[in-house]
Amino acid sequence: MTSEDRQTTLRLSEEEENFCRSYREDLDSIQPEKPGEKQALFAKLAQGDTLAKGRLTELYLNTVFETAMEYATQGVLLNDLVQEGNIALMVSLESLDLGAADWEEQVCAAIRGSMQEALEEQELFKSANDTVVTKVNLISQGVSNLTEELERKVTVEELAAYLNMPENEVADILRLAGEGIEVEGHHGHDHHHAGC
Repeated sequence: MTSEDRQTTLRLSEEEENFCRSYREDLDSIQPEKPGEKQALFAKLAQGDTLAKGRLTELYLNTVFETAMEYATQGVLLNDLVQEGNIALMVSLESLDLGAADWEEQVCAAIRGSMQEALEEQELFKSANDTVVTKVNLISQGVSNLTEELERKVTVEELAAYLNMPENEVADILRLAGEGIEVEGHHGHDHHHAGC
């Protein structure tokens, strides 16, 4: 499946669609690879020919794009995936193990690895964010329950005891929630507890 075919099955944002068109135009302007050209360039690179690096970078830009398309719509913007891949491509050509014969595999593994790492980092960020949202909801429900039970605004101390959470954690989450949750002695970004 070509990147064009794959794109039709993906739900890319308008920004990503525009990026695809622009990037393909750039790729179309690159002179196509000649038979055996990459291996010859790797051999030149091994001999210290820095010009070979520039041409190799050009030849692998399409690999970067095709790999990025495989990971598109999985949580990281397509243009960010391509950027990660391009950086990995340049770094891999700088740090290539020239004593090994698997040059192609080294470069492709670096490109793919950079994109997988970007997706993993995004997943960790999303997981942490989901945890915060869950705690905000928990505290909001706790405030609602206690307020109804006590028929007055509750304090941070009472809320922490009710939820069995440390007071400082409750206070931090209340600050994150801003004006969304009100408790006695704690409004928005006010750091003071009741009676302080």
